[in-house]
Amino acid sequence: MNKIIKNKIIKIVLVAMLIMALPIVSAFESTNTDNELSAREVKKMGEEVLDKIPETYDVTADKITVPNRFLLYTHNGKDVMWGTYGNGYFRGKDNHGKYTWGIYGNKIFAGMYDGEFFWGKYSRNRWKAFGLFGQKRSHGKFVLFPPITIEPIPIHKPVKTRLASPTASLN
Repeated sequence: MNKIIKNKIIKIVLVAMLIMALPIVSAFESTNTDNELSAREVKKMGEEVLDKIPETYDVTADKITVPNRFLLYTHNGKDVMWGTYGNGYFRGKDNHGKYTWGIYGNKIFAGMYDGEFFWGKYSRNRWKAFGLFGQKRSHGKFVLFPPITIEPIPIHKPVKTRLASPTASLN
């Protein structure tokens, strides 16, 4: 009877170890930025994506109706970009004074950087791209911020008033 119980416990422990190891393996795979994106994904984007990218930086501003803010940077911190996004469009400026604009959705983004086409993938506040920042390949992280809302902040100061009595002016 002890052998049967020990065998069952060993099987349960092995299954538990396997289940606990799966998230670690998948987390490792999602942070691996050295893998190139598949050729199938590039072909899928093709001319269809180029047609959807706005012509200029300024035209993109009109397509973002409720702008949210973003900050994007490379893994080494040499390249930083900030800007706005919304409605599937984004536009920004980097620390080199160059402008970028484009489209995003389904964990893929594409656009123009200083007049040159680039594209990449994003997920879980990480990104990797081809052609961004004038580099063949780059990767890093990004931070998203909520839309800017301006609301008045009430200031509550006690108002000092002196109550006058009807007879105070007679004295």
